[in-house]
Order: sequence, then structure tokens, then C-alpha cells
Amino acid sequence: MIEVIEHLNDPIETLKKLSAYLAKDAVVFISTPLGTKKETSTNAYETPSHVHFFTHKSLNLTLSKAG
Repeated sequence: MIEVIEHLNDPIETLKKLSAYLAKDAVVFISTPLGTKKETSTNAYETPSHVHFFTHKSLNLTLSKAG
């Protein structure tokens, strides 16, 4: 999921559904623009399709809630 999670309307629910399709020992790779206003090397904040921004803490919380 390279540069995908920030486009999902409900990332927690999507991740929960995704886990049903994965093998028990599967690994999911997720990358996303860092959700801080200090980020100057991306136009992520100007992209309307980005509905969520994550810090390290909020992404970990999202992943935890998704199981």
C-alpha cells in the first residue's frame, strides 16, 4: 500500500477487511506522506484526494485499531 492509506475514507475499516484476505504470515507494507506541516518536499497538502494525514503516532494508532 504505497501512498494509498491517505486516500481511504475509512482506513481502519479497510485494513480490517484487507486482513481477511491475507495469509496468516502475510506482511503489508504501508507508506504515506508524513502528516506534519513541516513537510516541504511534497505537495501532499495541496492534493484534494488526500483525506487523511498521519504522524508516526496516529498511523500506529490506526494500525492498532485495525488489528
